[in-house]
Amino acid sequence: MMYTDGSLDLWEGYLADRNVVTYRVGQIVTVRVERVQSSGADVRFENGDQGYIRQREMALSANAAPRDILTVGQTVRAMVVQPGTPRHRPELSLRRLEPDPWPTFAARHRLGDIIRVTIKHVYAEHILVEHVPGVDGSIPRDELQPGEPPADLKDAIKAGDRTEAAIIYLDKTHKRLIL
Repeated sequence: MMYTDGSLDLWEGYLADRNVVTYRVGQIVTVRVERVQSSGADVRFENGDQGYIRQREMALSANAAPRDILTVGQTVRAMVVQPGTPRHRPELSLRRLEPDPWPTFAARHRLGDIIRVTIKHVYAEHILVEHVPGVDGSIPRDELQPGEPPADLKDAIKAGDRTEAAIIYLDKTHKRLIL
């Protein structure tokens, strides 16, 4: 930020003195993948700066393994989500450049529709499911098939199982789905 007298604020002056490039949140950049780990990937900007892409920012599907998405040497476009500081690398996202699946899902589905889902996680009181990457929903314990539900849902339902469920609540604005 430049003041009316033409001087830089202290932070920008500090960064300029050290030839640190500042990145803006939302800025689209091109980076090369240098290392892929289970938690994310180390990347390098075209100017040589280093950055990082967390696993949760790689794809709409949170279950995607980094090694299934990126390879060392690959060049990708990403969005800056944390600009970085002299002590911390900028953080980037591939997921935020992907189209939002919710408008298409909401236009195609109504209350009562039966959809196919994959179980993501089983909790004591509900089951987290994924219809397509980026469209997750919840099945409350009391909405399971008629009959006595098992004492522990994890005994009957496992992550990765596929099933069908009816839409009982759909909030397009807040992207909430209950089956």
